[in-house]
Amino acid sequence: MKNLIIIGGPAGVGKTSACMELRKIIPSNVMLDADWCWFMNPFKVTDETKKMVEDNITYSINNFLACTEIENVIFCWTLAHAETFERIVSRINVDGVKVHNITLLCSADELRNRTFADTNSDGRDLDKWIGLLPEYQMLPSIKINTDNLTPKDVSTQISSVVRCA
Repeated sequence: MKNLIIIGGPAGVGKTSACMELRKIIPSNVMLDADWCWFMNPFKVTDETKKMVEDNITYSINNFLACTEIENVIFCWTLAHAETFERIVSRINVDGVKVHNITLLCSADELRNRTFADTNSDGRDLDKWIGLLPEYQMLPSIKINTDNLTPKDVSTQISSVVRCA
């Protein structure tokens, strides 16, 4: 059975770093970071661009899952709302696929420290993401608190939850 490992969480929590480490420890995988689907200049969030990004995401995930060479698809995105998760998954062929919904969290202080330390600042609205922390807690997903953990530690926890290493 294939695995679709969906990693959500606020900007700056360490999703991309943890997923890059996860790629090293689980077999036959591909990683898709939704940020890559938004990497446009100028960056504009409109109904049209949101639809385009979701189309690109679901198309890519479906293609990766259809490939016989790939057992594990790792997808990371902010995914602050259950409706977004459900809309994406509803467009994916999950026959023979176990879907793992995991949310990475950290404290507001830790998020501030990580965002401040981020040398590649992308203009994120830190207050927005801190304000969304309670909503992330309410999501129907497996939660992993990343406070005081390295990306490798987080990836090890994800791998043990998914049990595909």
